[in-house]
Amino acid sequence: MNTISYEEIRKKIRSCDMLLIGIGQEFQEGKRNRQDQKKALEQLASFVKGLNYFVLSSNKDGLVEEIPWRQDAVAAPMYREDEKAWERYMKWVSYTLNHKLLILELGEGFLNPAVMRWPFERMVMVNQKAELVRVGELFAQIPEEIREKGRSLPISAISFIEELCASGDKQDGGKD
Repeated sequence: MNTISYEEIRKKIRSCDMLLIGIGQEFQEGKRNRQDQKKALEQLASFVKGLNYFVLSSNKDGLVEEIPWRQDAVAAPMYREDEKAWERYMKWVSYTLNHKLLILELGEGFLNPAVMRWPFERMVMVNQKAELVRVGELFAQIPEEIREKGRSLPISAISFIEELCASGDKQDGGKD
């Protein structure tokens, strides 16, 4: 498996032009303690504050809308059919071509692969400057076609965020 360290991920996050964060099924209601899910996503929102990011969720429970992301940087098409949010997402994605794009896919599986999993893989294939970090307990595999531009961490997305943010605080001396 093509893995990556937290230090490398922090460097990639801080040096990318654009950051796409996919919030997957490990964050669905009933999968884990809701407070732990919310706390982890709040940590991540604080960690990426000030960056050019967009958050896409494949969940149906609205958790991502409870997190203090930038208001114009979230789309949750399985939860809310919001044409304007989807249009913002598609416009943001169109600007990623030929930019250093890092995609963090957190806890996605195969319940709705057409929302994030497959489109993220296609973005990495098309954009020569794109990379994918796929985190998940069950489905962290990277397909052969993007093996050189993809990394995986076969752990829970909540554990990943906690470690990334905690290590980042120690390494970077805190957030913005």
